[in-house]
Amino acid sequence: MKTVYLTLFAICFSLCLSSCDNKSQNQKVIKTSDSLLVVREIDTLKLINNKCFSCHNPDLKIDNRLAPPIFKVREHYLSDSITKVEFVNAIWKFVQNPSEELSIMPGAVRNFSLMPKQNFKEEEVKIIASYLFDNDVSSDSWYNKWDSLNKK
Repeated sequence: MKTVYLTLFAICFSLCLSSCDNKSQNQKVIKTSDSLLVVREIDTLKLINNKCFSCHNPDLKIDNRLAPPIFKVREHYLSDSITKVEFVNAIWKFVQNPSEELSIMPGAVRNFSLMPKQNFKEEEVKIIASYLFDNDVSSDSWYNKWDSLNKK
């Protein structure tokens, strides 16, 4: 019961924050296994840029690509029947222990080899995966957001 009250408090608090501050209009509440996080889109984009794009860069002009672009990863994990929780958990499960058995991208493994094990925090991966579920990272409007971040 205590967890329910804490969850409701965190949601109400984050809604209050977002209504009081114009800069926080792009905030999301993300649930990890043991907490709720309030994250801004700009912070999530920076996190993706720092953790993912050295290998999964969305820029199609890169010749010596190390891994499939991020939108292809999203495309493989996303389906009409998958829930956000399932999507986030599937990505976390693979990232925490990459293996051919857990991979749903055999072509990527064949073309780029298996993703090396990384030391990512669960909450960071789940923030990134939640963002990928909610945002079409193959769209021109998303690419423009990311591009403007890089110019700052």
